[in-house]
Amino acid sequence: MHLSTAIVLMFAIVLIIWANIRGQTGKYMIWDGNGNQIHNHVYGWPYVGYNTIQQDMDLGWDIVFNLAPWVYHFLDFLVALVIVVSLWQICEKWIAHHDSARLRRTERR
Repeated sequence: MHLSTAIVLMFAIVLIIWANIRGQTGKYMIWDGNGNQIHNHVYGWPYVGYNTIQQDMDLGWDIVFNLAPWVYHFLDFLVALVIVVSLWQICEKWIAHHDSARLRRTERR
């Protein structure tokens, strides 16, 4: 693996981690039957892996945590793995192509 490929993969992994830990706030705003507002914050990309529900009660905020089924975590992992392996193959093939083109130019001289 080349250094440039490793750097590209590090940036891709950081973006995948950022997409998974960044909460999507205000995605769902629901009112329950008593007139209390409920905020739903979801975490995870591309599938929701973690869900928090903040309920605006008369006495303050009541926070409920909900973990998604393991299938969504597994699908998130598979998507991340496909992205990283695809980027790795693309970068290595691109570098190999440019190395072979450089070698052909030096052979002509």
